[in-house]
Amino acid sequence: MNITPIDLKENSILEEAILGACLIETGIFPKVQPLLNAGDFQSPFHKKVWGAMEALAKDGTAIDIATVSHYLKGNAYEVTMLTSKINQASNVLHHAYCLKQNSLSVQLGSHAVEIGRGLINKQDPFELLALIQKNAEAMTKRIFAGRTVSFSDTVDAEIDLIINAMQTKVQEPRTMTGFKAIDEIMNGLKKGDLLILAARPAMGKTALALNIASNVLRNNGRVAMFSLEMTRSQLLRRLLASEARVLAKSIDNAHALSNNDAIRLTDTAAEIRDWRMLVDDNASATVLSIRSQCMQFKNTNNGIDLVVIDYLQLMQEGGERKSGNREQEISAISRGLKVLAKDLECPVIALSQLSRNCENRPDKRPMLSDLRESGAIEQDADAVAFVFRPEVYFEEDEDGESTKGKAEIILAKHRNGETGTAHLQWWGPYMLFTDVEA
Repeated sequence: MNITPIDLKENSILEEAILGACLIETGIFPKVQPLLNAGDFQSPFHKKVWGAMEALAKDGTAIDIATVSHYLKGNAYEVTMLTSKINQASNVLHHAYCLKQNSLSVQLGSHAVEIGRGLINKQDPFELLALIQKNAEAMTKRIFAGRTVSFSDTVDAEIDLIINAMQTKVQEPRTMTGFKAIDEIMNGLKKGDLLILAARPAMGKTALALNIASNVLRNNGRVAMFSLEMTRSQLLRRLLASEARVLAKSIDNAHALSNNDAIRLTDTAAEIRDWRMLVDDNASATVLSIRSQCMQFKNTNNGIDLVVIDYLQLMQEGGERKSGNREQEISAISRGLKVLAKDLECPVIALSQLSRNCENRPDKRPMLSDLRESGAIEQDADAVAFVFRPEVYFEEDEDGESTKGKAEIILAKHRNGETGTAHLQWWGPYMLFTDVEA
Protein backbone atom coordinates (compact mmCIF):
# COMPACT_ATOMS: atom_id res chain seq x y z
CA MET A 1 0.00 0.00 0.00
CA ASN A 2 1.41 3.41 -1.00
CA ILE A 3 -0.10 6.85 -0.46
CA THR A 4 1.29 9.99 -2.12
CA PRO A 5 -1.20 12.73 -1.11
CA ILE A 6 0.67 15.58 -2.81
CA ASP A 7 1.77 16.62 -6.30
CA LEU A 8 5.54 16.00 -6.15
CA LYS A 9 6.26 18.32 -9.10
CA GLU A 10 4.30 21.16 -7.52
CA ASN A 11 6.00 20.44 -4.19
CA SER A 12 9.44 20.63 -5.83
CA ILE A 13 8.57 24.08 -7.23
CA LEU A 14 7.66 25.22 -3.70
CA GLU A 15 10.95 23.90 -2.34
CA GLU A 16 12.92 25.67 -5.07
CA ALA A 17 11.05 28.94 -4.44
CA ILE A 18 11.81 28.85 -0.70
CA LEU A 19 15.48 27.93 -1.08
CA GLY A 20 15.96 30.41 -3.92
CA ALA A 21 14.42 33.21 -1.85
CA CYS A 22 16.77 32.43 1.05
CA LEU A 23 19.73 32.61 -1.34
CA ILE A 24 18.88 35.92 -3.03
CA GLU A 25 17.74 37.99 -0.06
CA THR A 26 19.57 38.41 3.23
CA GLY A 27 17.36 37.95 6.27
CA ILE A 28 14.82 35.59 4.68
CA PHE A 29 16.20 32.38 6.18
CA PRO A 30 15.69 33.44 9.85
CA LYS A 31 12.04 34.18 9.06
CA VAL A 32 11.44 30.82 7.39
CA GLN A 33 13.58 28.60 9.60
CA PRO A 34 11.10 28.42 12.52
CA LEU A 35 8.44 27.10 10.13
CA LEU A 36 10.40 24.33 8.43
CA ASN A 37 12.99 21.61 8.93
CA ALA A 38 14.92 19.31 6.57
CA GLY A 39 12.25 16.63 6.88
CA ASP A 40 9.73 18.92 5.18
CA PHE A 41 11.68 18.74 1.89
CA GLN A 42 11.00 15.74 -0.37
CA SER A 43 13.96 16.26 -2.73
CA PRO A 44 17.22 14.78 -1.33
CA PHE A 45 19.23 17.65 -2.86
CA HIS A 46 16.89 20.25 -1.38
CA LYS A 47 17.29 18.56 2.01
CA LYS A 48 21.08 18.96 1.68
CA VAL A 49 20.76 22.64 0.74
CA TRP A 50 18.45 23.33 3.69
CA GLY A 51 20.84 21.49 6.01
CA ALA A 52 23.70 23.62 4.73
CA MET A 53 21.72 26.79 5.41
CA GLU A 54 20.94 25.63 8.96
CA ALA A 55 24.63 24.92 9.61
CA LEU A 56 25.74 28.27 8.19
CA ALA A 57 23.13 30.16 10.21
CA LYS A 58 24.22 28.36 13.38
CA ASP A 59 27.81 29.53 12.78
CA GLY A 60 26.67 33.07 12.00
CA THR A 61 27.78 32.84 8.38
CA ALA A 62 25.89 34.73 5.69
CA ILE A 63 23.69 32.59 3.45
CA ASP A 64 24.18 33.05 -0.30
CA ILE A 65 25.08 31.03 -3.38
CA ALA A 66 28.82 31.11 -2.67
CA THR A 67 28.67 30.10 1.01
CA VAL A 68 26.13 27.32 0.45
CA SER A 69 28.09 25.93 -2.53
CA HIS A 70 31.30 26.05 -0.51
CA TYR A 71 29.66 24.23 2.40
CA LEU A 72 28.37 21.50 0.07
CA LYS A 73 31.85 21.24 -1.51
CA GLY A 74 30.42 21.54 -4.98
CA ASN A 75 26.99 21.68 -6.63
CA ALA A 76 27.52 25.37 -7.43
CA TYR A 77 25.54 25.11 -10.67
CA GLU A 78 22.62 23.34 -9.00
CA VAL A 79 22.59 25.87 -6.16
CA THR A 80 22.66 28.77 -8.62
CA MET A 81 19.76 27.27 -10.58
CA LEU A 82 17.60 27.49 -7.45
CA THR A 83 17.59 31.28 -7.89
CA SER A 84 16.96 31.32 -11.63
CA LYS A 85 13.16 31.55 -11.38
CA ILE A 86 12.98 33.86 -8.34
CA ASN A 87 12.26 37.55 -8.94
CA GLN A 88 11.37 38.50 -5.38
CA ALA A 89 11.09 36.86 -1.98
CA SER A 90 7.86 38.50 -0.85
CA ASN A 91 5.79 35.29 -1.02
CA VAL A 92 8.24 33.07 0.83
CA LEU A 93 6.24 32.79 4.08
CA HIS A 94 3.16 31.70 2.16
CA HIS A 95 5.28 29.17 0.25
CA ALA A 96 6.68 27.87 3.53
CA TYR A 97 3.18 27.44 4.93
CA CYS A 98 2.12 25.48 1.83
CA LEU A 99 5.22 23.29 2.04
CA LYS A 100 4.54 22.55 5.69
CA GLN A 101 0.98 21.54 4.76
CA ASN A 102 2.33 19.19 2.10
CA SER A 103 4.86 17.75 4.53
CA LEU A 104 2.15 17.04 7.08
CA SER A 105 0.02 15.40 4.39
CA VAL A 106 2.91 13.08 3.48
CA GLN A 107 3.54 12.20 7.13
CA LEU A 108 -0.16 11.57 7.78
CA GLY A 109 -0.32 9.37 4.68
CA SER A 110 2.65 7.36 5.90
CA HIS A 111 1.11 6.91 9.33
CA ALA A 112 -2.23 5.97 7.74
CA VAL A 113 -0.47 3.19 5.79
CA GLU A 114 1.15 1.97 8.99
CA ILE A 115 -2.18 1.90 10.86
CA GLY A 116 -3.94 0.28 7.91
CA ARG A 117 -1.30 -2.46 7.77
CA GLY A 118 -1.73 -3.06 11.47
CA LEU A 119 -5.50 -3.44 11.09
CA ILE A 120 -5.05 -5.90 8.22
CA ASN A 121 -2.63 -7.93 10.36
CA LYS A 122 -5.12 -7.96 13.27
CA GLN A 123 -2.81 -5.93 15.50
CA ASP A 124 -4.18 -5.03 18.94
CA PRO A 125 -6.35 -1.86 18.52
CA PHE A 126 -5.01 -0.45 21.79
CA GLU A 127 -1.46 -0.75 20.43
CA LEU A 128 -2.56 1.02 17.26
CA LEU A 129 -4.19 3.78 19.30
CA ALA A 130 -0.97 4.23 21.26
CA LEU A 131 0.92 4.37 17.97
CA ILE A 132 -1.43 7.08 16.65
CA GLN A 133 -0.86 9.14 19.81
CA LYS A 134 2.91 8.64 19.58
CA ASN A 135 2.99 9.69 15.93
CA ALA A 136 0.79 12.72 16.62
CA GLU A 137 3.07 13.85 19.47
CA ALA A 138 6.15 13.43 17.29
CA MET A 139 4.58 15.43 14.44
CA THR A 140 3.50 18.19 16.80
CA LYS A 141 6.99 18.34 18.30
CA ARG A 142 8.53 18.71 14.82
CA ILE A 143 6.02 21.41 13.84
CA PHE A 144 6.86 23.60 16.82
CA ALA A 145 10.57 22.81 16.96
CA GLY A 146 12.43 26.12 16.88
CA ARG A 147 9.27 28.19 17.26
CA THR A 148 9.28 28.41 21.03
CA VAL A 149 11.27 31.26 22.53
CA SER A 150 12.56 31.29 26.08
CA PHE A 151 10.91 33.72 28.47
CA SER A 152 14.25 35.39 29.20
CA ASP A 153 14.82 36.08 25.49
CA THR A 154 11.29 37.45 25.20
CA VAL A 155 11.84 39.81 28.16
CA ASP A 156 15.20 40.99 26.79
CA ALA A 157 13.80 41.69 23.33
CA GLU A 158 10.76 43.55 24.66
CA ILE A 159 12.73 45.76 27.07
CA ASP A 160 15.12 46.62 24.23
CA LEU A 161 12.14 47.80 22.16
CA ILE A 162 10.77 49.87 25.03
CA ILE A 163 14.12 51.52 25.89
CA ASN A 164 14.91 52.17 22.23
CA ALA A 165 11.50 53.84 21.74
CA MET A 166 12.11 55.99 24.84
CA GLN A 167 15.58 57.05 23.74
CA THR A 168 14.73 57.74 20.11
CA LYS A 169 11.29 59.21 20.93
CA VAL A 170 9.93 57.00 18.13
CA GLN A 171 7.16 54.58 19.08
CA GLU A 172 6.41 51.38 17.20
CA PRO A 173 4.64 52.07 13.90
CA ARG A 174 0.88 52.42 14.19
CA THR A 175 -1.89 53.26 11.76
CA MET A 176 -3.48 56.52 12.85
CA THR A 177 -7.20 56.98 12.18
CA GLY A 178 -6.73 60.63 11.26
CA PHE A 179 -9.25 61.71 13.90
CA LYS A 180 -7.49 63.50 16.74
CA ALA A 181 -10.23 62.68 19.25
CA ILE A 182 -10.03 58.94 18.50
CA ASP A 183 -6.24 58.76 18.26
CA GLU A 184 -5.83 60.54 21.61
CA ILE A 185 -7.68 57.65 23.27
CA MET A 186 -6.40 54.74 21.18
CA ASN A 187 -2.97 56.07 20.21
CA GLY A 188 -3.66 54.78 16.72
CA LEU A 189 -4.35 51.25 15.53
CA LYS A 190 -1.73 48.68 16.43
CA LYS A 191 -0.39 46.06 14.03
CA GLY A 192 -2.27 42.79 14.41
CA ASP A 193 -5.25 44.35 16.18
CA LEU A 194 -8.88 43.59 15.33
CA LEU A 195 -11.18 46.60 15.84
CA ILE A 196 -14.92 46.00 15.75
CA LEU A 197 -16.79 49.14 14.67
CA ALA A 198 -20.46 48.58 15.49
CA ALA A 199 -23.66 50.58 15.26
CA ARG A 200 -27.36 50.42 14.59
CA PRO A 201 -28.41 51.08 10.95
CA ALA A 202 -28.03 54.65 9.61
CA MET A 203 -25.57 55.72 12.31
CA GLY A 204 -22.74 56.13 9.80
CA LYS A 205 -20.44 53.18 10.52
CA THR A 206 -19.62 52.66 6.82
CA ALA A 207 -19.00 56.40 6.40
CA LEU A 208 -16.66 56.46 9.41
CA ALA A 209 -14.74 53.40 8.19
CA LEU A 210 -14.39 54.96 4.75
CA ASN A 211 -13.27 58.27 6.30
CA ILE A 212 -10.60 56.45 8.32
CA ALA A 213 -9.47 54.61 5.19
CA SER A 214 -9.26 57.95 3.33
CA ASN A 215 -7.16 59.47 6.10
CA VAL A 216 -4.74 56.53 5.93
CA LEU A 217 -4.56 56.70 2.12
CA ARG A 218 -4.03 60.45 2.16
CA ASN A 219 -0.87 59.80 4.18
CA ASN A 220 0.47 57.40 1.56
CA GLY A 221 -0.99 54.35 3.27
CA ARG A 222 -2.14 51.10 1.72
CA VAL A 223 -5.74 50.00 2.36
CA ALA A 224 -7.82 46.98 1.35
CA MET A 225 -11.57 47.43 1.70
CA PHE A 226 -14.12 44.64 1.35
CA SER A 227 -17.76 45.62 0.97
CA LEU A 228 -20.29 42.81 1.16
CA GLU A 229 -23.24 45.23 1.12
CA MET A 230 -22.42 48.10 -1.24
CA THR A 231 -21.10 47.90 -4.77
CA ARG A 232 -17.71 49.28 -5.74
CA SER A 233 -19.50 52.13 -7.53
CA GLN A 234 -21.52 53.08 -4.43
CA LEU A 235 -18.40 53.13 -2.26
CA LEU A 236 -16.50 55.23 -4.76
CA ARG A 237 -19.33 57.76 -4.96
CA ARG A 238 -19.37 58.05 -1.18
CA LEU A 239 -15.62 58.53 -1.20
CA LEU A 240 -15.84 61.24 -3.85
CA ALA A 241 -18.63 63.02 -1.97
CA SER A 242 -16.70 63.17 1.30
CA GLU A 243 -13.37 64.10 -0.31
CA ALA A 244 -14.76 66.71 -2.73
CA ARG A 245 -17.36 68.05 -0.25
CA VAL A 246 -20.13 67.53 -2.78
CA LEU A 247 -23.63 66.55 -1.67
CA ALA A 248 -23.88 62.76 -1.87
CA LYS A 249 -27.42 62.91 -3.24
CA SER A 250 -26.31 65.26 -6.02
CA ILE A 251 -23.82 62.69 -7.33
CA ASP A 252 -26.67 60.25 -7.88
CA ASN A 253 -28.74 62.94 -9.63
CA ALA A 254 -26.93 64.41 -12.61
CA HIS A 255 -29.45 67.27 -12.87
CA ALA A 256 -28.57 68.41 -9.34
CA LEU A 257 -24.83 68.75 -10.01
CA SER A 258 -23.51 72.28 -10.58
CA ASN A 259 -20.49 73.15 -12.67
CA ASN A 260 -18.52 73.83 -9.49
CA ASP A 261 -19.50 70.38 -8.18
CA ALA A 262 -18.30 68.78 -11.39
CA ILE A 263 -14.97 70.61 -11.19
CA ARG A 264 -14.45 69.56 -7.55
CA LEU A 265 -15.32 65.95 -8.38
CA THR A 266 -12.96 65.88 -11.35
CA ASP A 267 -10.12 67.43 -9.35
CA THR A 268 -10.71 65.01 -6.48
CA ALA A 269 -10.75 62.03 -8.82
CA ALA A 270 -7.37 63.13 -10.19
CA GLU A 271 -6.01 63.36 -6.63
CA ILE A 272 -7.19 59.97 -5.42
CA ARG A 273 -6.82 57.86 -8.57
CA ASP A 274 -3.29 56.80 -7.59
CA TRP A 275 -4.17 55.88 -4.02
CA ARG A 276 -3.00 52.39 -3.15
CA MET A 277 -6.43 50.98 -2.41
CA LEU A 278 -8.08 47.66 -3.10
CA VAL A 279 -11.90 47.72 -3.25
CA ASP A 280 -13.65 44.37 -3.46
CA ASP A 281 -17.45 44.10 -3.54
CA ASN A 282 -17.84 40.32 -3.58
CA ALA A 283 -21.03 39.70 -1.60
CA SER A 284 -19.96 36.11 -0.82
CA ALA A 285 -16.56 36.91 0.67
CA THR A 286 -15.04 34.51 3.20
CA VAL A 287 -12.08 34.89 5.54
CA LEU A 288 -10.02 32.73 3.18
CA SER A 289 -10.91 34.76 0.07
CA ILE A 290 -10.17 38.02 1.90
CA ARG A 291 -6.89 36.60 3.20
CA SER A 292 -5.83 35.56 -0.31
CA GLN A 293 -6.52 39.01 -1.79
CA CYS A 294 -4.85 40.81 1.11
CA MET A 295 -1.70 38.70 0.78
CA GLN A 296 -1.53 39.46 -2.93
CA PHE A 297 -2.19 43.17 -2.31
CA LYS A 298 0.48 43.24 0.40
CA ASN A 299 3.05 41.61 -1.85
CA THR A 300 2.24 43.95 -4.76
CA ASN A 301 2.43 47.11 -2.63
CA ASN A 302 5.27 46.05 -0.36
CA GLY A 303 3.05 46.15 2.70
CA ILE A 304 -0.48 46.86 3.91
CA ASP A 305 -1.58 49.39 6.55
CA LEU A 306 -5.29 48.71 7.03
CA VAL A 307 -8.03 46.23 6.12
CA VAL A 308 -11.70 47.25 6.34
CA ILE A 309 -14.57 44.74 6.14
CA ASP A 310 -18.18 45.92 5.79
CA TYR A 311 -19.69 44.01 7.45
CA LEU A 312 -19.02 40.93 9.58
CA GLN A 313 -22.53 39.43 9.71
CA LEU A 314 -22.70 39.24 5.89
CA MET A 315 -19.58 37.10 5.66
CA GLN A 316 -19.67 33.38 4.99
CA GLU A 317 -17.62 30.89 6.97
CA GLY A 318 -16.42 29.10 3.85
CA GLY A 319 -14.79 25.72 3.61
CA GLU A 320 -16.42 22.35 4.01
CA ARG A 321 -16.86 22.37 7.76
CA LYS A 322 -20.00 24.45 8.19
CA SER A 323 -21.71 24.09 11.52
CA GLY A 324 -25.19 25.13 10.41
CA ASN A 325 -25.35 27.24 13.56
CA ARG A 326 -25.04 30.93 12.68
CA GLU A 327 -23.66 31.88 16.08
CA GLN A 328 -20.89 29.31 15.71
CA GLU A 329 -20.20 30.53 12.18
CA ILE A 330 -19.86 34.13 13.38
CA SER A 331 -17.51 32.92 16.12
CA ALA A 332 -15.35 31.18 13.51
CA ILE A 333 -15.38 34.29 11.30
CA SER A 334 -14.41 36.68 14.12
CA ARG A 335 -11.60 34.36 15.17
CA GLY A 336 -10.47 34.11 11.56
CA LEU A 337 -10.35 37.91 11.27
CA LYS A 338 -8.18 38.15 14.38
CA VAL A 339 -5.77 35.59 12.93
CA LEU A 340 -5.83 37.53 9.64
CA ALA A 341 -4.79 40.73 11.43
CA LYS A 342 -1.88 38.94 13.13
CA ASP A 343 -0.71 37.25 9.93
CA LEU A 344 -0.92 40.45 7.85
CA GLU A 345 0.73 42.44 10.66
CA CYS A 346 -1.75 45.26 10.20
CA PRO A 347 -4.99 46.40 11.89
CA VAL A 348 -8.30 45.04 10.64
CA ILE A 349 -11.51 47.04 11.10
CA ALA A 350 -14.60 44.87 10.88
CA LEU A 351 -17.99 46.57 10.91
CA SER A 352 -20.74 44.88 12.87
CA GLN A 353 -24.45 45.13 13.46
CA LEU A 354 -26.00 45.71 16.87
CA SER A 355 -29.18 44.20 18.24
CA ARG A 356 -32.24 46.33 18.97
CA ASN A 357 -31.65 46.01 22.73
CA CYS A 358 -29.99 49.43 22.91
CA GLU A 359 -33.15 51.08 21.57
CA ASN A 360 -35.08 49.77 24.59
CA ARG A 361 -32.85 51.71 26.99
CA PRO A 362 -33.61 55.33 27.90
CA ASP A 363 -30.36 56.84 26.59
CA LYS A 364 -30.08 54.45 23.57
CA ARG A 365 -26.29 54.19 23.86
CA PRO A 366 -24.91 50.78 22.83
CA MET A 367 -23.22 48.31 25.18
CA LEU A 368 -20.96 45.32 24.51
CA SER A 369 -23.86 42.97 25.14
CA ASP A 370 -25.62 44.48 22.10
CA LEU A 371 -23.21 42.87 19.64
CA ARG A 372 -25.31 40.60 17.46
CA GLU A 373 -25.16 36.80 17.21
CA SER A 374 -22.03 36.05 19.20
CA GLY A 375 -20.17 36.89 22.37
CA ALA A 376 -17.08 35.67 20.54
CA ILE A 377 -16.93 38.97 18.64
CA GLU A 378 -16.26 40.82 21.89
CA GLN A 379 -13.82 38.14 22.99
CA ASP A 380 -11.74 38.12 19.79
CA ALA A 381 -11.65 41.89 19.31
CA ASP A 382 -8.77 43.93 20.65
CA ALA A 383 -11.03 46.96 20.61
CA VAL A 384 -14.76 47.55 20.22
CA ALA A 385 -16.08 50.99 19.26
CA PHE A 386 -19.69 52.08 18.82
CA VAL A 387 -20.88 54.83 16.49
CA PHE A 388 -23.69 56.74 18.17
CA ARG A 389 -25.46 59.85 16.88
CA PRO A 390 -27.98 61.08 19.45
CA GLU A 391 -29.89 63.12 16.84
CA VAL A 392 -31.29 59.84 15.48
CA TYR A 393 -33.33 59.55 18.68
CA PHE A 394 -33.35 62.99 20.35
CA GLU A 395 -33.51 66.60 19.17
CA GLU A 396 -31.85 67.81 22.38
CA ASP A 397 -29.36 66.24 24.80
CA GLU A 398 -29.56 66.08 28.60
CA ASP A 399 -28.40 69.69 28.83
CA GLY A 400 -31.04 70.96 26.44
CA GLU A 401 -28.55 71.54 23.60
CA SER A 402 -29.24 70.54 20.01
CA THR A 403 -27.96 67.11 19.03
CA LYS A 404 -27.76 67.96 15.33
CA GLY A 405 -24.44 66.92 13.80
CA LYS A 406 -23.07 65.49 17.04
CA ALA A 407 -21.50 62.05 17.01
CA GLU A 408 -19.95 59.88 19.72
CA ILE A 409 -17.44 57.13 19.08
CA ILE A 410 -17.73 55.05 22.24
CA LEU A 411 -14.64 52.91 22.81
CA ALA A 412 -16.19 50.26 25.05
CA LYS A 413 -13.31 47.78 24.95
CA HIS A 414 -9.61 48.43 24.47
CA ARG A 415 -7.36 45.52 25.32
CA ASN A 416 -4.17 47.56 25.13
CA GLY A 417 -5.25 50.89 26.55
CA GLU A 418 -7.94 53.22 27.80
CA THR A 419 -11.63 53.27 27.04
CA GLY A 420 -13.61 56.45 26.57
CA THR A 421 -15.73 58.51 24.20
CA ALA A 422 -14.45 60.56 21.26
CA HIS A 423 -16.70 63.37 20.07
CA LEU A 424 -16.87 64.03 16.33
CA GLN A 425 -18.86 66.24 13.98
CA TRP A 426 -21.18 64.57 11.46
CA TRP A 427 -21.81 66.17 8.09
CA GLY A 428 -24.60 63.97 6.79
CA PRO A 429 -25.03 65.45 3.29
CA TYR A 430 -21.35 64.68 2.57
CA MET A 431 -21.19 61.32 4.41
CA LEU A 432 -18.35 62.83 6.42
CA PHE A 433 -17.08 62.79 9.99
CA THR A 434 -14.57 65.39 11.19
CA ASP A 435 -13.02 66.40 14.47
CA VAL A 436 -15.12 68.89 16.42
CA GLU A 437 -14.05 72.43 15.63
CA ALA A 438 -12.62 74.29 18.62
